[in-house]
Amino acid sequence: MLETQSNWALEGHEWAVESLSRDVRLAKLRNAYLLSGPASIGKRLLALTFAKAILCQAENAPCQNCRVCRLIEEGVHPDVTIIEPIITGNVIKTAKINIDMVRGLIYQFSLRPVESERRIAIITDFETANDSAANALLKTLEEPPGGGVFILTAADEDLLLPTIISRCERLNLRPMPVRQVQQALENNFACAPQTAELLAHLSGGRLGWAIQALQDSEIMARRDQQLDDLLQLLKSNRVQRFAYAEGLYRDRELLQETLDRWLGFWRDITLIASGTQQSLLNIDRLEVLQTLAESVGMEKSRDAISAIQTAREQLQRNANARLVVEVLLLDFPRA
Repeated sequence: MLETQSNWALEGHEWAVESLSRDVRLAKLRNAYLLSGPASIGKRLLALTFAKAILCQAENAPCQNCRVCRLIEEGVHPDVTIIEPIITGNVIKTAKINIDMVRGLIYQFSLRPVESERRIAIITDFETANDSAANALLKTLEEPPGGGVFILTAADEDLLLPTIISRCERLNLRPMPVRQVQQALENNFACAPQTAELLAHLSGGRLGWAIQALQDSEIMARRDQQLDDLLQLLKSNRVQRFAYAEGLYRDRELLQETLDRWLGFWRDITLIASGTQQSLLNIDRLEVLQTLAESVGMEKSRDAISAIQTAREQLQRNANARLVVEVLLLDFPRA
């Protein structure tokens, strides 16, 4: 297993790597695989590496160095199609996989592979596919031409049609231990121990997010601003909260990121209010968290968590974003 993990060049998800590599090794590939788990946990990277393992001709596939592996890594292999959601909207942005994208993929799968024995499709964030697109894929998903393989990724498999899930081999990726993320940052990216510790905690075990945050300073700058905004909102009146909602609801992607960030912050407050500091995310804001835990208390912090979770569910159902955000901000306590 250790040798397999080394060949795949991945940190974490050892059980998933072992399962997928066994299918390759025994030539018992399934028609479709579903990799689910939180954003930036490594679903896309695992899908690409799995595609390499299937098509690479080296003895210890994937070798990571041959022409096949390099083409897949660069996203230009003629027999590996990668479909990702398209972003639409200038004001309120949404990500969607539509039926035309799926039909184009089905047509490609009807053709003979260019230079491999089979075709592979990687479709990321499949929860963004509308019902028409998902239903169009069903028959091909069940019986791909020429032994083709579909690899779908999704943040939450519960957002997919049951008929899609039933046709896939499911692998739900779990967050890595915080300590393992910290060690990976220090050992593989020359990250300073204090920074690695903070990023590991903030990542919640998502190594992909931690690497992105290390390499892109804007991510941490946004995070700091989101938390500063939350602290200011807790001191603000109704009018000020409405004004803030006006600027937040328009960008769905930023809104989702902000809600995730706030959810983690309230979670930390709840943990401290309950008498523990284990598993905190925002370890660099400990003093503020302790102050809020004392002033707000466990019941109100749990209410804030519930309000954010409700807002996220409503947004997933395409509720009016402005109204959802306004109601959420009014539900936050004064502190």
